[in-house]
Amino acid sequence: MWGTLGLLLLGAVGAPEWALGGWAVHLRLPAVFGAMLFAATEFRMKPPVRAGLAAFALAMIAVNAIRMTQNWLGYDQQYREFQAALEEIPRGARLLTVLDGNAIGERADQPYWHMAEFAIPERGVFTPLLFTTKGQHVVQWNEPLARYAAKTAEQGSPPDVDELAYLARGELDADDTMRTAVPYLAHFQCHFDIAVVVHLGGKRTPVPAMLRLRQNGSFFSFYDILRDESCRR
Repeated sequence: MWGTLGLLLLGAVGAPEWALGGWAVHLRLPAVFGAMLFAATEFRMKPPVRAGLAAFALAMIAVNAIRMTQNWLGYDQQYREFQAALEEIPRGARLLTVLDGNAIGERADQPYWHMAEFAIPERGVFTPLLFTTKGQHVVQWNEPLARYAAKTAEQGSPPDVDELAYLARGELDADDTMRTAVPYLAHFQCHFDIAVVVHLGGKRTPVPAMLRLRQNGSFFSFYDILRDESCRR
């Protein structure tokens, strides 16, 4: 196993964040290396030591399971609130998820990146973050919707409220990541109907005038996206 473990270690140390259209390669390979290292190791220890380590491992597993359950029960409650609110979304609407980074602060926002996709089977909507990477996923958007959807894993995260004004004007050079991460959202106000703004109950950032509040939730808000003069050109 030494050769295999050596290659896995090199891969774990040097893994990029993005590879072959996928994200978080740098997080996954270390886990594979750890699992293979454990499987390839032979432990020699006295029965009392072995029993003590087994008991410690089981206790840690139980603690982690309890903490994860508490964590995910909170997410489940939020998702249920969001799904109940979907009754207010017109069928066939085009939804855009937006993060209010200032309101969210240091809290994790990844669990909410693909929350709007619940509305696809329930309300028949379009969202740009459905997993539709060509050559990687079996689902593909038809035109013209495909031109307003993420095409790679690097484009798989929502924009921030602070970026909306630039995106509305088609100014993709406002920061270093916009042209890479959200090029399909240039002049988004012309192609989307409703913005799902995730704020997690924090102090909210003022939204652009093109967003008109439709409904408030405890951790998100629905805004109607108003078209402007640029959409007529």
